[in-house]
Amino acid sequence: MIQNMQSFIESVKSFPEAQNLSEQELNKFISDKIKEELDKHIQKLQPIQKNIITSEYLKKDIEEKLINKSVS
Repeated sequence: MIQNMQSFIESVKSFPEAQNLSEQELNKFISDKIKEELDKHIQKLQPIQKNIITSEYLKKDIEEKLINKSVS
């Protein structure tokens, strides 16, 4: 993960718009690009997270129904 991050940062530094920036501007530029990349991954993961939550809810519901059925 760290190696991938280092590679990502190096590639961002080579972007044309990253040239001629001060160190502070470059750091902000890199930070913004990292945030953009993380947002992309979060968007991909959100449907999976919703499915997991739904699955957990359904599992709990089924367990409760089974418990209620066995108690009755």
